This record gives sequence, C-alpha cells and structure tokens, in this order.
Amino acid sequence: MSKELIEKLRKISKEELSRISNISEHQAQNLKCALVYFSTITDHELSIKEMAEKTGLGKGTINVYRGTLIKAGLETRKKYKYSSPESDKVLSFIKGKPSTYEEIGEKAGKTITQVANLMTFLKKKHKARNVNVELSRRNVKRNFRSDQLIDGLTDRAIAYLPGEEKLLGEKVTEYIPEKLTLGMRKSLTPRLKRILPKEAFEVVYEYICEHAVRV
Repeated sequence: MSKELIEKLRKISKEELSRISNISEHQAQNLKCALVYFSTITDHELSIKEMAEKTGLGKGTINVYRGTLIKAGLETRKKYKYSSPESDKVLSFIKGKPSTYEEIGEKAGKTITQVANLMTFLKKKHKARNVNVELSRRNVKRNFRSDQLIDGLTDRAIAYLPGEEKLLGEKVTEYIPEKLTLGMRKSLTPRLKRILPKEAFEVVYEYICEHAVRV
C-alpha cells in the first residue's frame, strides 16, 4: 500500500474509516493507530518481538493492530518462511541433536505454541520431522505407567532432521531406565515401535536388550 493511501486513511474520521472498512468504530480507532506503524508491523520478515522492538510497542499491542489490519483487509496473516531467522534457528538447534519442543523453546526464547507453529511449517517443507511420545493406548491393560518407562519424555514432541533417525533413537534412550525388567520391556517395546521410525526404534530396541535384567 502506498504512503499516500496510508496517509489518506489516517486523516479520515474513525466513523468514516469504520464504514468503508466494515469494522467497528473502536476497531477503526485501533486501525488509525496501526497505520502509523504500517510498514513495520506488516513486514513479514520480522518476528512480533522484532516489530515491538522497532516500534516501541508491546507485543500484545502489535497483535491487536495486526488483527485490525487483517480484519480491514489491509494485511494478510503472517506466515513463516523457511529462510526466516526463526526457522533457521530451529534447524540449527536440532541439527545433529534432536530436541523436545520445550528444549527448543528455552534456547530460542519461544513458547511451545510458537515452536509448534514453526515446526508445522518446516514439516510441510520437508525440512524437519517430529515424533510425539505418547505411550497411552486405550483399552490396553498396562502394568507400568508411562513415567516409569520413559520419565520426562511422556506426552512431549521431539523435533529432528530427516536422515537423523538414529540420533532420534539415541535421544529417546536418554529417558529410558538403565535397568529394565521383563515386564517393563514387554510394556515399553511395542508402544515405542508403534510411534518411532524404524531406524530410531532399532537403536532403542538395542538399548532395551542391553539393559535387560532378570528378577
């Protein structure tokens, strides 16, 4: 949108802006404010945090202003690009080191939801993969709770790069007890086989066999 048009929209009343944009007068007032920062808060190369730093506004205010621009048809929803610094950060964190979403979030300063959104994009581009470590199965009697078998990893997602399935397997073994009884092996093995890629499961199964104990 040209600077001339932005300036023109800023000068008209909120009542008129409400009418032509099909939004409420309250939203029209937000729209007038949003137009002051239009070039920055519509720059899809910037994260919300970077937009806030450039404008001096809070991230919540940025989201409100962007939402108003979108509703008025003056902006589109921000989509992550593979070449963006945020996507590159995730890839650099997990290269050679599969990591949980929590671990990525701590390193990148992101929430779990933000990490999940970035991973959704990367998976669509076939740049990264993930495994959800959910061991529960309905209608199956279990003698061991998930946290007894794989403590700290239950119900978490692990991100990894294609071709690094063996490293994924090694990551999973970090959470498995060093001593596994026959009952634990029988409970854990089929449940992990169901969710892990073949190469990752082979690494895990070797670990399970090596750490089997007789009781």
